[in-house]
Amino acid sequence: MTPVPVPTIYKGQDARAALRLTGTALIEANARLSASAGWYEGVRKSYGGK
Repeated sequence: MTPVPVPTIYKGQDARAALRLTGTALIEANARLSASAGWYEGVRKSYGGK
């Protein structure tokens, strides 16, 4: 559940490249959130059965 680093965007950078970096970071963040939710659901189920 580590945070996704914010992409470094600098002045004069091509806007398309900056958008691609930002989009990639958001995709990674969503994937990590989905994985975390799945892990937590497994933890809840394992405690619920005992």
